[in-house]
Amino acid sequence: MRYSADLKVTLVLAVLAFGGLLFLAFGAVSSYWVTNDLSEQFRRRGAFLAENLAAEAATSLAIDDAFERRLRLLLLTHRATIDDVAYAQVVHGGFVVSESIQPDGLELPVILNPPRRPAVSEWQRQSTHYLDFIRPLPASAGTGYVRIGLSLESIHQRSKQVVRVIGGLSVLFTCLGVIGVFGLYSIILKPLDRLMESIRQVSQGAFHVTTDIRGCREFEEISAAFNHMAQEINRRTEALHQRNVELQQANRAKEEFLAMVGHELKAPLHSIRGYCQLLLEEAEGPLSPAQRSDLQAILAAGNHLLGLIQNILQFIESGTDTVHLSAVDLGALLQRAADYVRPMAQAKGIAVVVTSSELPEVFVDETKVRQVLINLLHNAVKYTRAGHVQVSAWVEEEGTFIQVRDTGPGIPLEEQERIFEPFVRIERGETKETLGMGLGLAVVQRYVQAHGGWVKLSSCEGRGSVFTIFLPRQEREEASPPAVSGAGVS
Repeated sequence: MRYSADLKVTLVLAVLAFGGLLFLAFGAVSSYWVTNDLSEQFRRRGAFLAENLAAEAATSLAIDDAFERRLRLLLLTHRATIDDVAYAQVVHGGFVVSESIQPDGLELPVILNPPRRPAVSEWQRQSTHYLDFIRPLPASAGTGYVRIGLSLESIHQRSKQVVRVIGGLSVLFTCLGVIGVFGLYSIILKPLDRLMESIRQVSQGAFHVTTDIRGCREFEEISAAFNHMAQEINRRTEALHQRNVELQQANRAKEEFLAMVGHELKAPLHSIRGYCQLLLEEAEGPLSPAQRSDLQAILAAGNHLLGLIQNILQFIESGTDTVHLSAVDLGALLQRAADYVRPMAQAKGIAVVVTSSELPEVFVDETKVRQVLINLLHNAVKYTRAGHVQVSAWVEEEGTFIQVRDTGPGIPLEEQERIFEPFVRIERGETKETLGMGLGLAVVQRYVQAHGGWVKLSSCEGRGSVFTIFLPRQEREEASPPAVSGAGVS
């Protein structure tokens, strides 16, 4: 409603402003025209009256009888003061021989040196303006002049009257404009306001809303189109909701199936690994080199398969991962992770080197950090054909840094941004037997981020890769649900 109310007020104010400007413009222009026109008319009329008075005064001054001459001049001046003529005066020989009654005690001084030509001037007495016309007497009448003053009050009254008329018309048309605005609002803006309200409700999720606009054909078409759109959105939303429910059920069933299969497969795999380890320890008798090699291959394959299963279980359960902090010997943790992948490295002739000075205890989730190290070391050993794999760590003021370096083939630059995404597998020369599921590094990143840290990759094709992990310093233990344990690879 706010949009339409603002628009309505704006239109009303615009009409009022337009009416006011129209009144000012027409009032100023009309007053100017009327004033100029009347002034010009007054000038012509005053000049005509002054000429006639001068001619008649010359005739009267030629009369020999002084009484008759005096009477004729008085009649002339008094007869001249009609309508807008405020005063009339006849001066002869430097003396006023006749004049009308002057308004408001006005005193007209005698002009000692009257102009030889007709003259006109404007002057003000209190609030009244006058046009003063002076005409010299004809030469036959001797020296002298006649004087007539026209009051401009009627011009001012006429101008005010014009302004009042224009103001009244402006107010009338402004009122008509305001009425027109309300009519326009009722015809156009009000239906649009109803449509906007329906659109707002749809945007808030009320897809069942419809609008019914009657009147103009265009608005009826817009209303029908909006109702069709809202119904279509409602239908698709319900279908999408149903599809999401089905997908969630399918995803839940998939996770339950994978978890069940993973747990069911782990038991026989542990048995296979246990028997292989017993045989490698020669508990049942000495082994030939060929037998030992075969058993080591079986144990490595079992470890790899167990790691794949463990990664699947960890990734399914990692959506609720939190860390359980405890004091951990960092150096011992690095050694245990290296020992886990050392048999696989020895089978390939690769050295696993742990380089770290005396490291202090750190507060971390031991299970998750061990899994992170195992995943990184396993990948490094798997993709390194010759050379060595090195793991190191150091502790600084802000936290703990762990680095895993290999001499493998490296990772292409265009693939480095995707390496931590789930189920992304980068072809780096591995065989189908060693090809993982692409979950190891995703688990690494998720566990490190659960600590509030980060993991970075620095790699160059043909020169190996370096994974650097940062775990921020923690001062106290935080409660969390039990973490997932076990080995995992990608």
